[in-house]
Amino acid sequence: MLKKPHAYVIWKENGQWVVKYDGALMTMVKNQKKLKNKYVEAAVEALFLENKKIEITQTEINRQAVNLF
Repeated sequence: MLKKPHAYVIWKENGQWVVKYDGALMTMVKNQKKLKNKYVEAAVEALFLENKKIEITQTEINRQAVNLF
């Protein structure tokens, strides 16, 4: 699996900006160009649409993934 380039989700809490997610945009299954996890989408949906805590707040990035596009 390859993790896509880096992203941050920043959210304002009590007048302060807080990093709520730090990591890969998504995970793709190698050689299938198929999405497995959409980390940033899940983080934004949890915070903005569902008013819940983010389940995955940080991931490691696979630098080889940059060459997929």
